[in-house]
Amino acid sequence: MYNCDTCSSQFNYKYNCDRHKLTCNFLHSSIQDNVKELDDRSQNIITQTDMCLLMQDMMRRIDKLEKENRSYKQLYQRKVNVIELLNTPSQLSKMDITFSVWFMKVLVPDVKNKLSVVFEQSLSDGLIDVFTTAISNTELDKLPIRVFDKKNGFYIYNITRDNENSTNTPKWIKINTEKLYSYLRRLTYYFEVAYKDWYNENIELINNNDEMIDKSALYYLKINDIRISDQTRFNRVRQKLHTLTMTEVDNFY
Repeated sequence: MYNCDTCSSQFNYKYNCDRHKLTCNFLHSSIQDNVKELDDRSQNIITQTDMCLLMQDMMRRIDKLEKENRSYKQLYQRKVNVIELLNTPSQLSKMDITFSVWFMKVLVPDVKNKLSVVFEQSLSDGLIDVFTTAISNTELDKLPIRVFDKKNGFYIYNITRDNENSTNTPKWIKINTEKLYSYLRRLTYYFEVAYKDWYNENIELINNNDEMIDKSALYYLKINDIRISDQTRFNRVRQKLHTLTMTEVDNFY
């Protein structure tokens, strides 16, 4: 935890604490200091036009600084070995579930609850909703899937069976787009299973109701939507996952 020495507020991340301190230190400065500052300014009162020009100049400076900051961060993240950071003892100690277990015990069981999303919207929306719910219910420090840069792909915490990891100890690994899509295909399969379960549960009603016959046919098309390719569907899900799992490298410090 990071503490503000002025007001004792606590923050999980240093970045947020530093931002808070900038405002807090000013707001809690002594009344005498603020009065002196106001007295000094009163000796040279500026016009509204001057104020407007100053504000415009300030906004230009802020915009320039923000752009420079983004550039520095991108350069810094490219230089940082994310895998090494993720696999430090301090980071590994926070993890209590691998991606494979999270997939089977958190994502898959929720598929049946998102079936209505597919029926009313699309399979892409159902896939996104499953991940959104799971991620919102998992602490960021324990989330077994992360992304740090849209260009560099995803990282998952998982067991890998290779010569370097013969003890099957979980560790963070980088996965490519095709590997991510293989997980999405598996999740799509569980939506098909959920549809079959729904159909079997409602078979009697479907066989005796024209409206339900039409609905079941429409729902089947929603689950097995061939109007768009898996590539297009999964690209949309991947883009949403980037937003949901984006992590700042600053959070490691």
